[in-house]
Amino acid sequence: MAYRIDIEELAIEEGVLLRAREDVIDALEARFGEVPYLVREAINHVDNGAKLKQLLRHAILVETLGEFSV
Repeated sequence: MAYRIDIEELAIEEGVLLRAREDVIDALEARFGEVPYLVREAINHVDNGAKLKQLLRHAILVETLGEFSV
């Protein structure tokens, strides 16, 4: 039974990370239009919730897409 709970927790955590990645990309798209493939890939490789939260704030505050870095 513990094994099942661990799998469910991992699935939930992965879902939270996926949503956070989507939020960062959505913020960038809303502000700057199409997000380059390499930027999307860099965001999609971030596996830390705190880092993704920081990136979301950065996406909202940065002046240009060129200033955004992962």
